[in-house]
Amino acid sequence: MMSSVSPPAPSLPSGGGSFFRGYTKLCKGLAVILLLVHLLVQLFPSAVNYLALIPARTIPFAWNLITAGYVEQTIPGVIISIIGLLLFGKLLEPLWGTKELSKFVFIVNFSTSMCVFVTAIAVYYVTQQESYLYTPLSGFYGVLSGLLVGIKQLMPEMELNLFVLKIKGKVCNWYC
Repeated sequence: MMSSVSPPAPSLPSGGGSFFRGYTKLCKGLAVILLLVHLLVQLFPSAVNYLALIPARTIPFAWNLITAGYVEQTIPGVIISIIGLLLFGKLLEPLWGTKELSKFVFIVNFSTSMCVFVTAIAVYYVTQQESYLYTPLSGFYGVLSGLLVGIKQLMPEMELNLFVLKIKGKVCNWYC
């Protein structure tokens, strides 16, 4: 005799969508900013002149020292920045808190832009090539490097598995 009860409807496994879980609001917000600024630059290429760091134009556009870090001009760059921010921020924000992490990101971003600005001016004076003054410079890599240093300072024994790269805390025993 056949049963008239139908089998239960298939459901997603409990881990479905787990990639997007556990990330903090600050990191998600910064990731959205990175993506939106990237889309803005792709849709309106002239926006790079106002958002990226162009050393010769930094004096009238001083905000570039802040905005340049959030401008990713390439698709691989924005993907790496968003993934790195989400992964590293997920580790640091519970330890530091939202306010401290946001201060850290701002200070590292601004410091990186200042260093890039000074370096570009110095290289121009040495080489006398104007391309160093007018090339748009941008990217979130300074902040990603700062976050990675923060992780290794707080959790030196932790091994980070970054896809194909494994980073151990005790790699530098000879000078640490």
